[in-house]
Amino acid sequence: MTRVLIIAGDVLPLPGYPTTGAGLRAWGLGQGLISQGFEVLYSMPEYYVRADSHGPERELCWHPADREKPIRLTKPDVIVACHWPAMPTRRQNVPIVLDLHGPHLMERYFWDRQQARSGVMEKISAFRNADFFICAGERQRYYFFNWLLLAGFPLESRLIRVVPVSLSPELPVRVNDNNAKQDTTFVYGGMFLPWQDPVRPLLTLTRTMTDLDRGSLLLFGGPHPIVKDSSGTFERLMQELDRHDRVRIMPSVPHDELIKRYMQAQVAFDVMEPNPERELAYTTRTVEYLWCGLPVIYTAYGELAGLIGSYDAGWLCAAHETERLRDIIKTVLTDPQACRDKSNNARKLVRECLTWDKTITPLADFCRKPSRSYPFEQVFPVPSSLSETEAVQRRPPWWQRLIKYWSHPTSSCV
Repeated sequence: MTRVLIIAGDVLPLPGYPTTGAGLRAWGLGQGLISQGFEVLYSMPEYYVRADSHGPERELCWHPADREKPIRLTKPDVIVACHWPAMPTRRQNVPIVLDLHGPHLMERYFWDRQQARSGVMEKISAFRNADFFICAGERQRYYFFNWLLLAGFPLESRLIRVVPVSLSPELPVRVNDNNAKQDTTFVYGGMFLPWQDPVRPLLTLTRTMTDLDRGSLLLFGGPHPIVKDSSGTFERLMQELDRHDRVRIMPSVPHDELIKRYMQAQVAFDVMEPNPERELAYTTRTVEYLWCGLPVIYTAYGELAGLIGSYDAGWLCAAHETERLRDIIKTVLTDPQACRDKSNNARKLVRECLTWDKTITPLADFCRKPSRSYPFEQVFPVPSSLSETEAVQRRPPWWQRLIKYWSHPTSSCV
């Protein structure tokens, strides 16, 4: 049986753990491969492993100063690294798939422009250590073609394939959907990040609920443990929402508990201001909402907007269309049957398009017959023979701070 090691870049949705979009992405890739008969092992960053854990997540976790540890322990036939910051520091003697879940360098730009500049060469170096590439959407695929060229690869379609963000074919069962007297609950999930701006849409939601004296919002969010927002925008937003009697701000909860909460709601809210990163993002939280049978009020410019529109699985709106957004919210609050119909459509969309047994084919095909790919030229001078210590020392300041933070065994974000 072919053994595949999934090196996750974030916390995995294991029992008792919260998770992120990146964690769900890594988990979905592994579960998709399992459905096709592969043996799959997972490794996630040491930073996210609970101090009291003694399970596989502790044994196989990786540290930025030693990203090869799980490779040595598992001796896989194929490695899948989930985004280039999780790539091994040197080329391995087994084929490596690099999963490009989103435009990470653009995220760094909104976080710290200097970090974006300093990450360019690291990204190119990581690409040169990979043999095959996957990404979440067609828009991203064309974006990453440029990085393949910069890394010296030929412009060949077979090198990078699309594997959408996907979840289990066993969809959770909804309850209480036919209770006509039930007040409508919206959910918003996810950490606040500098490249995501839901402020104006969320305030429009809360003000409309106040005007109609209906509805409530469950907000699962808060500051990210590493990626800090220095503008104060989200802090002010949270202060305002915390004063609102129709908003309940929830702490981070284990992933299984989060799904239970989603299943008790009626509509998901996922509208953000546009920027280049958002226009390329294949939003994991949105797929999870649809999987839970939650019709989504969704950003009109997103790649998932086409699927949502074609299946009538929600409502599409731009962040600046305040009056249109108010009208959509009014419809949601006054027409529960419309929500139920779109809920059924959301589940149909996922069953037909976004379950991991259906979408995993390009990655599974490569893992069955893995091959090596080598850049034909070195477009930029990228150091290729650094020692482990030198590789870490050359990382940008934010990574140095993270290493220092990880060096304390009691640190945990969960």
